Formats: sequence, C-alpha cells, structure tokens
Amino acid sequence: MHETFWTLLHDPAHWAFELFLMALFDGVIGALVWPYVRTHWIHHIERDEREGRGPRVLCSSRYPGIHARLR
Repeated sequence: MHETFWTLLHDPAHWAFELFLMALFDGVIGALVWPYVRTHWIHHIERDEREGRGPRVLCSSRYPGIHARLR
C-alpha cells in the first residue's frame, strides 16, 4: 500500500505514535532544561529583593506573587 498524507492523517496508530514521541521528547527536554531555568529565575528574584526592587514581570493583580511558588 502506498502511504500518503491522507492515509497517515486517518491512521490512529500513527497519531498514537506521534503523541508518544511528543510526550517522550518534550518530557526529556523539559527535565533537562527546567533545573537551569529555575535556578536562573530564582537568582533574578533574589537579586531584585536584595536591591529593593519589587517583582516587575509576573506579579500584578492578575498574577500575585507567582514567583514565590517556584521555591
């Protein structure tokens, strides 16, 4: 059988495999990158607190103290 885009689009096994690969690689990349992003974020929050500056980005009436949940 000749595979085309249309046949792959309607193949449930293809979709399951695509979702599995997305979850696997996004999970691996996230697990490897998140500790560095978190450390960098906390460093900036602590520096702002030391210098007496309040949080500037993700802290407003809509997102109160979102940076505090990272610890």
